[in-house]
Amino acid sequence: MPRHILAIFAGALCTALACVGSVHAQFPNPLNALNAGTVSALFDGRSFSTNPSFAMMDGDKLIITSLSNVVQIQVENAAVDDFEIQLNANGSAGDTMLAFQPQNGVYIVAIAGTFTIDTLTSSGVSGSFELTGSNENTEETLQITAGSFEVKFIGG
Repeated sequence: MPRHILAIFAGALCTALACVGSVHAQFPNPLNALNAGTVSALFDGRSFSTNPSFAMMDGDKLIITSLSNVVQIQVENAAVDDFEIQLNANGSAGDTMLAFQPQNGVYIVAIAGTFTIDTLTSSGVSGSFELTGSNENTEETLQITAGSFEVKFIGG
């Protein structure tokens, strides 16, 4: 997995784990928070669905992540709106980053498309996405369609 993706995953995981520690009073066993909801999509027509471990707002940044790195979503300035996925000039993720591991050893990073937040409350978030992804191992592109997410925030 490329370094920039690992760094993003590590940052999201550290933020999420720190939050779990801070909500210990709300969850007597913080591990009960490890199923935040569902993220699903079609990857070139093949079904994908996973249960993220954590979902949270860090200031105005939305973070949806799983301990196994099956899904990583980060959206700066999250609000009910459409967000265009585009890479920075150096090829790194912009303000909206989505990455998936639909099977062991296959890492897909969104390189273009739209991520839509339909609802955003203090207890959770839901929406949809349609993306073009790049397989980080083969550099092949694929279409990610019918994407949806519905998750509850830690403590929500």
